Amino acid sequence: MKDASFSYGEADILNSITFSVAEGEFAGIIGPNGAGKSTLLKIIKNLKRIKSGEYLYRGEKITGGSRKVSAEAALLPQSLEVSFPLTVFEMVMMGGTPHKKGVFDTREEIESALGAMEFCEISRFSERQFGELSTGEQKRVLLARAIAQRPRLLLLDELTANLDLHFQTFLLKKIKRLNEEGMTVIFVSHDINLSSQFCDRIILLSSGRIIGNGTPEEILKYSLLKEVFGVDIYIGVNELNGKLFVIPM
Repeated sequence: MKDASFSYGEADILNSITFSVAEGEFAGIIGPNGAGKSTLLKIIKNLKRIKSGEYLYRGEKITGGSRKVSAEAALLPQSLEVSFPLTVFEMVMMGGTPHKKGVFDTREEIESALGAMEFCEISRFSERQFGELSTGEQKRVLLARAIAQRPRLLLLDELTANLDLHFQTFLLKKIKRLNEEGMTVIFVSHDINLSSQFCDRIILLSSGRIIGNGTPEEILKYSLLKEVFGVDIYIGVNELNGKLFVIPM
């Protein structure tokens, strides 16, 4: 992104955003409510178009519909409303839609879906209705669907919201493994501590502008977080892994 701006009518959401994410990076985007985080992910996925500035994806200037972005970038939304009954297997099979060339499912699409389900440990849910699953189980299905798309870029919008510690850790460990195998990840979250634990770099958004962009150690500083979130905080170091953690006071 270079000097990218976006607005809903006269309401400015993003203002002169400039940043880049390297292939194979695990980047986090944090910031208060209304900062523009989810909108930025939708722009990267090409679901929304910037009003001004420039958006490049792997060397291609994105100005409208892009088959490359559609096929190579998978978005896990905050929530998904399913208005008709679908089994878990049918949901995961939908991940192959951007690559589909015909009406019938190919062997490659089926094998990709089965492999994604095995990776996310949901094979035993195959014939269950998606709507009958718990929130944590549904998130695992949505991750499997994204993996079945065979993406190069994984976009996560509040993946761990409303999940217990088990599901948070399970999902992020799986995603970290995908990242270590070469997949680029952009992780939007309100959970600063999870971002610190898993991300190589953190982009701090506030009021539609980038306030900071650097390693967790460069971004998780008292003065910067106090300015953005408006609360006193304590920043400590996890003795087990050396990562920073934040506690609001």
